[in-house]
Amino acid sequence: DDDNAAAADDDDSTKQDKIQPNHVTYGLFLKCCGTLLPQGNAKRDAVIENVFRKCCREGLMSDFVLESFRRAASDDLCVKILGGDVED
Repeated sequence: DDDNAAAADDDDSTKQDKIQPNHVTYGLFLKCCGTLLPQGNAKRDAVIENVFRKCCREGLMSDFVLESFRRAASDDLCVKILGGDVED
């Protein structure tokens, strides 16, 4: 029945609207960037920086995210974002 199918679609879209990223989502995404995007590419650092900043804005920073960022980002980006020694 078409009415039931439409109602089921509405239920699915409501569930999808409630899905939110957490610190694990951001950490894993940063790990993927570090693994899959070519090193030395300006776009790589731009993506990593944007993802890291968004994670911070959303209040989802964790040790896992920070470690993932440090491994994925170039040394220059780490200094730019974190300041100081990148080997902390």
